[in-house]
Amino acid sequence: MDLFLWLLVLLLCLVASFVFSGSETGIYTLSRIRVGMEADQGHRPARMVRMLLGDESALLITILIGNNLAIELASHVGDHLLGVSLGGYDLDPALRALLLTLILTPLLFMLGEALPKEIYRRRTHSMVYSTVPLILTARWVLWPFERVLRLLTAFLEHLFGLGPGRVASGGRAERLTALLAEGRRHGALHERAEALARNALQLRTLPVSHAMVPWEEVQMVRSDQGDEDLYRQVSESRFTRIPVVDGSGRLEGYVHQLEVLSAGPESTVLSHIRRVSALPADTPVDRALLHLRGGGRRGAVVGTVEEPVGWVTLKDLVEEISGEVVGL
Repeated sequence: MDLFLWLLVLLLCLVASFVFSGSETGIYTLSRIRVGMEADQGHRPARMVRMLLGDESALLITILIGNNLAIELASHVGDHLLGVSLGGYDLDPALRALLLTLILTPLLFMLGEALPKEIYRRRTHSMVYSTVPLILTARWVLWPFERVLRLLTAFLEHLFGLGPGRVASGGRAERLTALLAEGRRHGALHERAEALARNALQLRTLPVSHAMVPWEEVQMVRSDQGDEDLYRQVSESRFTRIPVVDGSGRLEGYVHQLEVLSAGPESTVLSHIRRVSALPADTPVDRALLHLRGGGRRGAVVGTVEEPVGWVTLKDLVEEISGEVVGL
């Protein structure tokens, strides 16, 4: 009878490890949209899952603690059962530990790692819903340990300069991107809408140098040329915002092609020069957009006016979100 109880405890440890390990995979593969809809319809397991997902960090810590405790307890139970099976034979401790490892490792790997992760990946919702009561119970029971680890994590973030804002912001962007992809897969979001939203999320981390035309490739006109040549170059240009440089290559400003053409050849091209602003090369695209729109500008030099490294227009920046735009 005593042996049966020990075997039962070992089995329970393996089952607990199975559930904790599989639930870790389930967290990342769950459809948040489906969980939310089913929770709103009163589906109890879905409501429990949504409550747990309200603090994903705490949930993940709980799962890791629970899985490690289950494995540790399984090791102790396995050691006891090994001692019983050996009877009175006194085995060297190192050899006994090696033998225990050889016996438990395949069991724990298959039942506590590979198999549960694959099953939860293939049948995410049914498995998570069926085992969520155990995870919720563990969340309450292991709450003190989770708090200690949370405080330790906060201390390490502070120690290494990883403020919670920085850590969370990256996590939020990743979660939003995953949510957009999930919406597209379930037909709630058009593929084009997902691409636009995903591109917009990246604007804060994308430098304006990514959208600019390198200065050596920019089509420009020289102010020391005759007005007839200037007008011809502007009228034949494929671009609407054309930088103007002096004889030494120094930037003086830019002209708008439509403005020059509407005035006609009778008006001098240089009378339409507009002042140009400069943007540092590492300026995020979203801030560059605000700079141009806020100032009523349509183009800017990247770098400095004295040492430009590129040229960017409002059209270039908008295309980082929408793709190629015609007529802007």
